[in-house]
Amino acid sequence: MAKKIVIYKGFTLIELLVVISIIAMMLSILTPALSRAKEQAKRIECFSNLKQLTLAWSMYAMNNSDKLCSPDVNCGIEDGCWVIDGPALPGNWIGGTELAIKKGVLWPYTQYIKLYGCPTAGGYESPNVRNDRLRDYMIPVTMGFTGQTWYGQPCSTFKRYTAITRPLDKLAFVEADGGLRGATGNYWLLNAFWPLNDESSEPQWKFDTNSERVPCNMITARHDKGFNMSFADGHCGYYKYKDQRTVKLAVELLDFYCKFEKEASVDNPDLDYMGEILKGPK
Repeated sequence: MAKKIVIYKGFTLIELLVVISIIAMMLSILTPALSRAKEQAKRIECFSNLKQLTLAWSMYAMNNSDKLCSPDVNCGIEDGCWVIDGPALPGNWIGGTELAIKKGVLWPYTQYIKLYGCPTAGGYESPNVRNDRLRDYMIPVTMGFTGQTWYGQPCSTFKRYTAITRPLDKLAFVEADGGLRGATGNYWLLNAFWPLNDESSEPQWKFDTNSERVPCNMITARHDKGFNMSFADGHCGYYKYKDQRTVKLAVELLDFYCKFEKEASVDNPDLDYMGEILKGPK
């Protein structure tokens, strides 16, 4: 009996190249969508962090005779600081560590270190990116600061939670960038959030241009050229910059000391928006 010969026909080179081209085209279409989905998931996680921090912030006030915690970090627990990073305090050795967070007055209400860090921060394209930084959020100086001036500028700040006018529109927590690496090797954000110049009749960006200790960009653009924030009433929001000059300031594309800040302040809708959400009681 003659054996039946079966001939298997394979792909030709042309067919193989066509299949590879189709796969490559599909990947080029899907990859941006997957990247956006991944970023969206990180943004939602960041929202959750801000939401829980803001809840802890309001609970602290409720349990402390309506008094807001201090947004400054250069103080001890007796001063009501939300974290005790304190780079200006002599002998401070806990800045940038978990202990600096756990010594803050909000820790009893949070109890989770990862709430203090943005999941996108480690991959953000900025000279200030540090994978070892535990905190990526700030409270603005307009919320709970106990002094009369902030770096030489008159400071108008809400001292009590129930005194906050229009809490729907007042910034409570915000994503931030910049900071300092200390003698212990730890890296952390500095002080409170205040990127505006209050001394001018017209709003201006105001960064530290004289000190090698403080990188100038407190603002950040790590979520698709924008940032997440929370408000005093507890809700969170996302803002995407409308002016490309603001994005340049946020990622420090020009120079380390941000001497571009005055030029970037002219007719800048982002600056106007920031000025509105950072208004104090005056």
